[in-house]
Amino acid sequence: MNNGYGFFWILGLLMIFAVAFLGNASSDPESTLQVYDPAALARSESPTGLDTEPAPGLATFELSYDDGEADAAYGGDALGTVEMAMRFDLTRFPAGVEEVSVCLLRATAGGSSSLSFDLVFWEANGTGGTPGDFLARLPVTATGVPAAQAGAFYTYDVSLLDLEVTENRVFLGVRWDATTDPGFFLCGDRDGATPQPAFNRISQTGTWIPLATTDPGYRALMIRGVFSGEASGPCTEGASTLCLNNDRFRVEADFLTPGGNMGPAQAVELTDDTGYFWFFNSTNVEMVIKVLRGCGNNGHYWVFAGGLTNVQVDLTVTDTQTGDSQIYRNPLQTQFQPIQDTGAFSSCP
Repeated sequence: MNNGYGFFWILGLLMIFAVAFLGNASSDPESTLQVYDPAALARSESPTGLDTEPAPGLATFELSYDDGEADAAYGGDALGTVEMAMRFDLTRFPAGVEEVSVCLLRATAGGSSSLSFDLVFWEANGTGGTPGDFLARLPVTATGVPAAQAGAFYTYDVSLLDLEVTENRVFLGVRWDATTDPGFFLCGDRDGATPQPAFNRISQTGTWIPLATTDPGYRALMIRGVFSGEASGPCTEGASTLCLNNDRFRVEADFLTPGGNMGPAQAVELTDDTGYFWFFNSTNVEMVIKVLRGCGNNGHYWVFAGGLTNVQVDLTVTDTQTGDSQIYRNPLQTQFQPIQDTGAFSSCP
């Protein structure tokens, strides 16, 4: 074969391969995070059960936001370290972190099937609802990561970190070097009603970007956590916290706009049972809530709320005596539907 023609023939094959691959993976120009969407993705297996034993007197609870089926996957190109983090809303706190499960897959069958990465934990105090102060990291390894299939869950005991989460929100995530491991992806879910807050960035010093911006179909990362804790402590009022019904119930809310602006709602108490929240301006009331003692009627505490908004709202009401929580979500670009939950808490008196 003529050397000149051979060169162009090989170049043509490389271009065809590149087009075929990019048909399955898109790259966000700001974050360089790739969204992998192979049609062959099928249902993933559930993670293994809890292997660790919590300290005496503590109960464990699992939090997950996916439906067990991987609809997408997220990874980085060869430009640096990729990080992804999702917020977990704890039903009781302070809480210890006992176990973390992560679903992983590979885009192609070639190369190594082992990935060394970090499990990373951040406080939920970053600007605009992003991951904030670094808490801890644990180096781990996943072996036999499947290629372009359903992915697989890998479960890790993190209790030796002795990590205590003192607030009701924390970010759990992963970090790996995409320069040496560019073909690995974290499984994602696209089937939920509204996205669970999650972010990505490249090379640790970059800007956190909402995953819902990178992938408009994003709903949850397939990361699951097992926590341990007692009933939460007494309610303390703050700029974003209401303490209602004799300071027994802690009420907090977060908002998300279509443009990706998110953050904690600002709280204002009106009476012992009632308060309101504003998002963007203190003169613009967005949501009103009250927690009533209905023990003499049906043996429950009641939660009533109304909103004057169509942005996404996550409203969390926590009984500080039991640690039980109720989370109410108004989907993005949906008129706020009244909440009239007369069976919210069965913890009378």
